[in-house]
Amino acid sequence: MARLAPVALLALAVTLACGRPAAPTATPAWPASVTTPSPSLSSSARPSPAPSPGTAIQPSLPAPRDATDEKLLAWSAAWATVQRFRVDIETKDEAGVVYNRSIMRVVLPDRYHLTNLDLETDQPRMQTIVIGTKTWVKLAGSDRWEPFDTQAAFDYGQAWDPTTLLEERSGATGATHSLEQLAPETIDGVPCERWSIVSELPLGVTLQYTVWIAETDRLPRQIVYVQPDGLAQLQRYSYDEEFDIQPPD
Repeated sequence: MARLAPVALLALAVTLACGRPAAPTATPAWPASVTTPSPSLSSSARPSPAPSPGTAIQPSLPAPRDATDEKLLAWSAAWATVQRFRVDIETKDEAGVVYNRSIMRVVLPDRYHLTNLDLETDQPRMQTIVIGTKTWVKLAGSDRWEPFDTQAAFDYGQAWDPTTLLEERSGATGATHSLEQLAPETIDGVPCERWSIVSELPLGVTLQYTVWIAETDRLPRQIVYVQPDGLAQLQRYSYDEEFDIQPPD
């Protein structure tokens, strides 16, 4: 498995399904030290047709079979109302040392602005804007946005994907997910339920993460992923920032 990339996710499964294109030869748009959030928490991340920006996607939800399904159903319904969100991301290596810090702003369904920060100055060292199948990258010290195309638009509503967890709990797709409720905690002043999730994905991939879900609006406030080799990523979600994402000038 590659370095922890959520991302997503959020992200996400940890397969970098962002539709990452080949970098232009003039500019190294994807340095090896940079990780991006995974757009999906499950094995079924896939491109999908993109409605207009800011459109909430209403999933077709299966009937719940037990109390856990009821939770997932509620989380899915809440997530379907989201039009934009911000994720503050911090990734640590096996020794617990932070090696990547970034901010991701998403306008659903298919727009994001990712800013990778310098660990010493907290200033942008690389920025990436994705809108549908178009991508622009700008490195620190440059005034130029390097444009290039991706193969397909991705639905970034799958950054957090309780609907797929609900659909795959039966194991019919080759993936299984176990959920355990832990002691509640408060994130940024918001009381949250805390859940440990273990996803067994095809090809022997295991994804372990903990999710903090707000008791009020049932939206994720924090997700922490841990890989078997010790790499860990913290994603902090917020929904109160107003922003738009447009092509750079």
